[in-house]
Amino acid sequence: MDFKESCVSLFKDKLLVLKENKSKIIFENVNLKTLKKVKVDGCVLNEGQKCDFLVIEPKGDKDEIEHFVELKGSDVKDAEKQLAATIAQLSTNVRQKAKCAYVVTVKNPLIDSEVQRMKIRFKRDFNSSFVVKNSPLVIEIR
Repeated sequence: MDFKESCVSLFKDKLLVLKENKSKIIFENVNLKTLKKVKVDGCVLNEGQKCDFLVIEPKGDKDEIEHFVELKGSDVKDAEKQLAATIAQLSTNVRQKAKCAYVVTVKNPLIDSEVQRMKIRFKRDFNSSFVVKNSPLVIEIR
């Protein structure tokens, strides 16, 4: 999918840090790939449910992995809705392309069984992992 140029930044640094509302995710770019950071909320999408960022990681010649990121205080259920809505709108292949969805919280009030149900739904509906972690979350990209 093509995004407005003003919404996209390319990064080839060792660390790509995304921060909002005391929540932070760090992508450790071990092999210095060119990562595409897309500002979703307030740039690509201005209305409806949407997550904060999309990071696109190149994999091989033509493939890529989509990393959808929602930085939250504590409302994981709301974050789940935002991520699902964004994947449905922006993923280049909602059901087949490998993707990851991250909810980074200051505190997570949910019990494990609720998060497990969300993980199962994201795998089934979007071929996506679903990670809920307290800030800061570090993701290693190789």
